[in-house]
Amino acid sequence: MLNAAQLIELPDSFYQNHSEQPLISTLSDMTLLDMSDIQQAIRAYPKLNRYGFLPIDSATGVESNNDSDDDSNNYRKAEKLVLSMRALTKRYNPDELLNSLYADDWQVILQPQQFETGQGSLATDIMACSVAVHALKQCSTRKSINHSYSAAEICQYVRSYLLSQIVCEPSQRHAYRQIRLFAGHIIVAAYHLGWEIQVRADGQSYFNISSRSGLLTRYANMQDYAINGWSS
Repeated sequence: MLNAAQLIELPDSFYQNHSEQPLISTLSDMTLLDMSDIQQAIRAYPKLNRYGFLPIDSATGVESNNDSDDDSNNYRKAEKLVLSMRALTKRYNPDELLNSLYADDWQVILQPQQFETGQGSLATDIMACSVAVHALKQCSTRKSINHSYSAAEICQYVRSYLLSQIVCEPSQRHAYRQIRLFAGHIIVAAYHLGWEIQVRADGQSYFNISSRSGLLTRYANMQDYAINGWSS
């Protein structure tokens, strides 16, 4: 009915039945990482942060610092946006920002960049990295049906999974709302699991995983959906 009224636009994949794929096990089964596990990934990739990598210069294979480079300019624009958001939110109490009266669960979990206060660092994001590992380790990597997915794309699916856990375990709602997932956490998880990490010139990281994995078939990538003409 919503589709017929043109109030929501659904991708073709919405109508495909993937029920044969199991859901990811609940977060109650999750094993927490240690800070040393995160440090190993940071030592392997010194330029890694919560948001991923800096763009790589295709000619030199190193992080690009050329102001004329389009990728670098795009990265700096994104970085300025994050900094401006931090300047806006640091005037507020983070607890108030994450209060259900201020924002719904889906906003806090699916759009964490709007609630980023700039406090902490990737090195201390134990819960976010642990959630990423818990989800990714249940993904199949059979070569015959592998597809390439970026860390940012996978992050969207893991966020949807995290949102589902509030329904499964409502008593943990407040704790789960505090977990903000970004591409950097996906990269840490992939490194921890021994996955091959492909870093391209645009600074994006890609992984070859099965498109039939439960994470990709049972949980939504909300970027594929447009509600009232607006993408999430």
